[in-house]
Amino acid sequence: MPSAWDQLYAVQDWVLARFKTVPHGFHLSGRTALSRGYYV
Repeated sequence: MPSAWDQLYAVQDWVLARFKTVPHGFHLSGRTALSRGYYV
């Protein structure tokens, strides 16, 4: 059974993948970006 963190990361990945397809000014910063390996 996946841990709660694995489930949370899956949701974050899903949301971020959709944000990447839309032209906007959204970006992550700080600890969230570092912990998920997401850099703009």
